[in-house]
Amino acid sequence: MQRYAEFFSTAHGGRQPFPWQERLATADPQPDLLDIPTGLGKSAGVILGWMWRWYRAEVDCPRRLVFCLPMRTLVEQTAEAARGWTDALQAVFAAAGRPLPVVHVLRGGESDAPWDIDPEQPLILVGTQDMLLSRALNRGYALSRYRWPMHFGLLNNDCLWVMDETQLMGVGLATTAQLAGLRRKLGTLGPTGSLWMSATLGDASLDTVDHVVPSDGRRCLRLDAQDLVHEAVRARVHARKGLARVALHSDGSPKDQAAWVQEVADLIRTRHAPGTLTLVVVNRVARAQALHEALAAGFHSTPERLLVHSRFRAGERAAQLQSLRSDAPMAAGGRIVVATQAVEAGVDISARLLVTELCPWSSFVQRVGRCNRYGEHDHADVVVLDLLADVEVDSAASRAMSLPYPEATLRDAQQRLQRLIEQGDGCGPQAVRNVPPPPEEPPLHVIRRKDLLDLFDTVPDMSGFDLDVSRYIRDGEDRDVFLAWRSWDVDERTEGSGEATSLADQPPLRDAELVRAPLFQVREILKKWKPTAGERPTIRPCAWTADTLSSSKRGTWTPLRPESMRPGMILLLHASFGGYTPSVGLQLDYLDHRSRGDAVPSVVVDTPPGLVRLVPDTDATAIGADPLSIAPRRAITLREHTDHVCSALDPLLEGLSLPEDAAGALRSAARWHDAGKGHPWFQRRLTGQLPDPDVRTPVFAKSGSWSTDPIELTSSPEEDAAGTLEEFSEPNAASSAGPTEESGFDGDPHAQGVDAAMSTTADDLGSARVGADRAEAKARRLLRHEFASALLYLQHHAPAGPHPIHDLVTWLIACHHGKVRLSLRPMPGEELPGPPESFPRVLGLWNGDVLPALDLGADVSVPPTTLDLSVVALGAGSWADRMVRLRDAQGMGPFRLALLEAVLRAADQRASRDEVEASAHQRTA
Repeated sequence: MQRYAEFFSTAHGGRQPFPWQERLATADPQPDLLDIPTGLGKSAGVILGWMWRWYRAEVDCPRRLVFCLPMRTLVEQTAEAARGWTDALQAVFAAAGRPLPVVHVLRGGESDAPWDIDPEQPLILVGTQDMLLSRALNRGYALSRYRWPMHFGLLNNDCLWVMDETQLMGVGLATTAQLAGLRRKLGTLGPTGSLWMSATLGDASLDTVDHVVPSDGRRCLRLDAQDLVHEAVRARVHARKGLARVALHSDGSPKDQAAWVQEVADLIRTRHAPGTLTLVVVNRVARAQALHEALAAGFHSTPERLLVHSRFRAGERAAQLQSLRSDAPMAAGGRIVVATQAVEAGVDISARLLVTELCPWSSFVQRVGRCNRYGEHDHADVVVLDLLADVEVDSAASRAMSLPYPEATLRDAQQRLQRLIEQGDGCGPQAVRNVPPPPEEPPLHVIRRKDLLDLFDTVPDMSGFDLDVSRYIRDGEDRDVFLAWRSWDVDERTEGSGEATSLADQPPLRDAELVRAPLFQVREILKKWKPTAGERPTIRPCAWTADTLSSSKRGTWTPLRPESMRPGMILLLHASFGGYTPSVGLQLDYLDHRSRGDAVPSVVVDTPPGLVRLVPDTDATAIGADPLSIAPRRAITLREHTDHVCSALDPLLEGLSLPEDAAGALRSAARWHDAGKGHPWFQRRLTGQLPDPDVRTPVFAKSGSWSTDPIELTSSPEEDAAGTLEEFSEPNAASSAGPTEESGFDGDPHAQGVDAAMSTTADDLGSARVGADRAEAKARRLLRHEFASALLYLQHHAPAGPHPIHDLVTWLIACHHGKVRLSLRPMPGEELPGPPESFPRVLGLWNGDVLPALDLGADVSVPPTTLDLSVVALGAGSWADRMVRLRDAQGMGPFRLALLEAVLRAADQRASRDEVEASAHQRTA
């Protein structure tokens, strides 16, 4: 296929591209800014333009298109359209022998399938700015902290970032500019770029300390004369829209909300035309919910009603958006959509009547874009409800009525609306563009290079918290947490005590159960939650959060103090508290710690096999666990697993075309990554007993305890002669419990049984056979085998001091589960009574631990080695010194380092997945 027009038409059901869309696809270099009016196919132009360049294998085309949107309602529509285009182009890509891009959605409440283990796959990643920017800053919202670095690497290398509806991004816009500048300065692997687009584009926020305006200005693509003579473009640009401003008698404040709802409902009943679409946009969720209910009656011909806002769970939200975009003929009464800012931009609907509350000018321009969008009506109307018409400036009443916006921005919009009315040309696209936009406010928080480098280390502080990135993502109080509701029986031993509670009998939380809620509002409600005087509540009145500092306890949740809440956290509430209904969405004002008979209904989640990904629970967040690091149904030796990972790495290196020095470091890291599993205490985890140093036994990477059948090894004859794992492991009834997704140790289900053995009585742990007391066994639960692997490699390759290549290999080995980072310190539970003669003790390793001789395959063998933990001390040549030098080295930098980490982790997880599938097939056969 040689022509872009043919490519576009194949994808878009026979439609021909607008002239500007073809210019974008073939531009060299690509523009920085896209200033195109609403309704002219910006999403199609950008996505299909990128796909065209990927299809043609252009050398400067990034592998991933990251489509960043300010609101979730835009995400569904954009992703759905992108999937349709990729489906239509399957045959085209197949004929050219080019890999077809896949589409993945990333947003709060969406299943987070493991797209990150396929870094060579071309990808269209569509998400909200909260989800994408938090991951690009290495603090991914609603994501296991130990996967943060993978997403950090993948979203800052080999990517084209596209920011849509930039006027709604707030401080996030400046953050995207700074990230673009820092990627250029710190360096990336693969081409990277950024494109900002909007129908009301202002670029002052893009001029930041690390992203200054070039001397020749930024490249901007706009409509030209060729576009303006195009029939469809002309119809949309000159669409007629009348404008009226209405001052209401009621003010919309909480105390006067009932009167406001009645007045607005009467206005809509008067102006709505049967058989047409009326869109009503208000600024507060509570007002939208009340108005939707009020419009249930009072029409001669009853219209369909639809409520749209951002405070719904995934299932209910999907249903409402499907109805919103339905192509089915409307009923005789027409349709009325009552919405909040959720439909403000990108939603592809066209109303004959738009009723909107006074809002900031940029929001007004976007709302007007949903009225007579394609010029299909000879005339359409826009009615602005002016809440501030007769209210004293800067009074308590005016400030309250302006929420959630600053009063000043609404007063400015008043003046610009008046100019439009005086012009007498309505509020069509041309008329609106003739009114200059307000000056942009400088962002309050701009992320700097030092901030980004600080965020590279993902180790939490000892309270379990992290550096807060929310001020770089959303403005002011516009920050959210995620709420989920479950029912559980009260544990009288802990309920109301402030201690952690176990919900081990509950299934892990699913993404579909989550609903976003304003952080400040949830915090204020929780502060007021108290038992009634003289009454002990049935359920403790608090929110619960996963215990991130637990070692390997399954299902452990901790009560959370309101002041400790952070944006992006997942909070669990008891269903009896209420606060959510499927038809109306989130109603925080109804939250109550006493059961009111309005419990939140549960979500039934039908997740296809292979796409199961849980929101962070203790299995995903505990230091001793890791998602997707799973065990097969048969034992796998260390040498076998190492060979599998090295083999899984080869296609990744071939597909990614990494520099040879980086590829060599990855190959070495893959060969050594699990050498630390030879540690006696790790083998004790797998086999149930410490190995006898005088008896030669196989060294295992996976135990295969999913099965109760005798375990067959596919190791060498010499290792087979030493006996099977079943012969020298202690009996354990838990081993027949069947597979689980994750476990308390290294994420391997096979460790579940021996975890139980580790938690037995002091007498058992003190036996001569186990050879350790209870305190040591507890400390060793935290053992991170990858840290042992890294120390082993370092001692055999670069013990004297920093070395660029060997330190890179060491880092990649150490971080391949995301848990060993720049900061090293003992974790809670590692402390032992008595004098610290054997210190340092870090992550389950003790100074002087002895690892046996190891066979890592490919003629790589390691002699018995005594671990030296002196490297964890501070100073020149220490762990921190070496790794900070590596992070800051010219030609490396944090972005490149994170991508290499993601590649090794992808190879390890793909190898584990293949081992599981192979062993399951063998068992079935």
